Amino acid sequence: MQNGQLGIPFVSRIAAMHRALWETDRRYRLGWYIWPVSIALLVCGWIYVERPVVTATSSSASWAKPAQPASNVDLMAKPPEGQRGDAARCFHDVDFKPSGDACSRLLEAARERLAR
Repeated sequence: MQNGQLGIPFVSRIAAMHRALWETDRRYRLGWYIWPVSIALLVCGWIYVERPVVTATSSSASWAKPAQPASNVDLMAKPPEGQRGDAARCFHDVDFKPSGDACSRLLEAARERLAR
């Protein structure tokens, strides 16, 4: 309050000016549609152009070696002889209860085989 007059807070004044320009000035409205997209494209282009070029060498990619598959965990490809029906039910049956029970039996059998 200055000299006994009511003042409009700064944020309210900015919002009022924005609304007035938005409703009356077509170029102002168009600018608000265009500038965020332009800035985003500029930043993405800048990141794309300025990214460091890294060549893959054997020392830089040593962490990406695939793990050796365990030989006794081949239940998906060839289930044991007594559980082929369960495997078919587990992977191809549409009913939840029978297929859920069959999958549970397959998992238990796999845990037992891995524990040996």
